[in-house]
Amino acid sequence: MADSRLGIGVRIYIGKKTILNEFIAYLDLGEMIKKQEISQRSAIIANYALCNFANVGSIGITIGGMTGIAPNRQQDLARMGVRTMIGGLLAGFITAGIAGILI
Repeated sequence: MADSRLGIGVRIYIGKKTILNEFIAYLDLGEMIKKQEISQRSAIIANYALCNFANVGSIGITIGGMTGIAPNRQQDLARMGVRTMIGGLLAGFITAGIAGILI
């Protein structure tokens, strides 16, 4: 059964996580849980959806760290940055989907 209360609030938190970072999104999700605005099941699914490092800041960290290992591949790493972020987001969503099936 779908939980319609998951709706817009969690979507906003996923956007915040992607643009800013996961810590801000988790603080907001915690407030939503405290106020009992979403069910326990929805909170668990949202937790899995937010649980990754797929955000804009992580692209820079990854490029910086990998450039130290392979300085001549900096252009390739920069080109792949957004793709890896999208891959990380999809992995988190798949995990959340599986959690939703199992709980």
